[in-house]
Amino acid sequence: MSETSPKVFKPRKVYRKLLKKMQRKRRRQKLAILRSKEEEELENDPLYQAQKREQLALDLARQELEEEMHRIQEEKWLENERKAQLKFAEERARVQVLQNSYKEKEKQEILLREKLKKQKEDRIARENLAFETYLEQIELYISGVRENIPDLLNNSIESNPGRDICGFYAKTSVCRFMDSCAKNHIKPGISKILLLRHFFNHIRLEQSKNTEYGEDLQYEYEDGELQKAYEEFYYDAVYEIEKFGTIENFVCSKQSSTHHRGNVYVEFKNQRDALRAYQGLIGRYYAGKQISIEFSGMNNFVQALCGTSFRNICTQGANCNFIHMFKNPGSKHRIDAFWLQMQWELLKKKQKISERSLLNSSSREKSNDWDSQVNDREVDKRHWRWSESPENDRKAKNSNNKKPKVVDLEVKNKVQHSTKEKDEKKKKTDRHHKSSHKHKDKKSRYK
Repeated sequence: MSETSPKVFKPRKVYRKLLKKMQRKRRRQKLAILRSKEEEELENDPLYQAQKREQLALDLARQELEEEMHRIQEEKWLENERKAQLKFAEERARVQVLQNSYKEKEKQEILLREKLKKQKEDRIARENLAFETYLEQIELYISGVRENIPDLLNNSIESNPGRDICGFYAKTSVCRFMDSCAKNHIKPGISKILLLRHFFNHIRLEQSKNTEYGEDLQYEYEDGELQKAYEEFYYDAVYEIEKFGTIENFVCSKQSSTHHRGNVYVEFKNQRDALRAYQGLIGRYYAGKQISIEFSGMNNFVQALCGTSFRNICTQGANCNFIHMFKNPGSKHRIDAFWLQMQWELLKKKQKISERSLLNSSSREKSNDWDSQVNDREVDKRHWRWSESPENDRKAKNSNNKKPKVVDLEVKNKVQHSTKEKDEKKKKTDRHHKSSHKHKDKKSRYK
């Protein structure tokens, strides 16, 4: 016996969902049947068939037009592509030509550099050979084997060729404008005079102007201390420089300006000794500083020196473009004779001034003395009313005029005697100072 399955009841929502689904299905079926009937009717309708054929013809025409347009566009694209390929090929060929030209140019540049390098090496070799021969000629000239000066030494260097010559540089071999001077500075290749720039150093010379707090070293260091330091430097420098030859003149500038400060001018007997000294001193050090040495083009020391500096009346002071020189101890050089001559002229002028002052003072004392006035009246009774005779007046006048001459001679004798005593004392101190320097150990500061 078969068992009957129990009946299953579906909920209302599920039932309604299935019902709506079936209703949609039936509606679709009805619509499909109606559509098929309409299509059959349209198939049997000649007007519809004509419209259908016309639409098909239009579709074919549109398709043909689209195909034609596509063909035209494709031809244009192919033409553009062909042109682009041609342009690319031309550009590529141009780039290839440029690359080839660059490579060729690079090869040419490499060859040119190698050629220039070889030429430079050859030129340097020739210059080195010429310089070696030049040095050999200099050595032969210094040693005395060669009589004539090498040709290269006779050439001078001009800072501004064609312009006016700087007068101060021509006289002193220095200029306050230095290399920026608008005028022409001529530097000789060889000369008897050597210029050692800033060779002498002293703290007082380095004080070119007052500092922020108004300090001035001239009040801390006297002229005697500066002169003493220079004399020590003089003996040390001359002892070393005399090894190269005879020194004719030795001049050192005592100005504090930047272009004159501590400059030393050394004149030798001939150019051979000057060249020997130049070769021996260049590159050496003195007092911790490298020596700056060059040949000087000055012709005469007298033109380079400031004449008013000997009388201490130079209005320019440290800014003077001429040389204010130190006094050399011992008076061994020719310039020292000029120094002594200037000092002697200055001393004579001072003596004349002192004689005049003594005469004026004696005349003033005589005029102020009452007894002398009375005696003069007794002697000189010249008066337009009380004169006894003109002859007696003339005799009295002549006797009175002769008296001051006697006084002048006496004063002159006194002044000359005092100056002779001063000169003898000065000579004794110089001899004592020189002997003390000779006994000292000569500790040279050269390296």
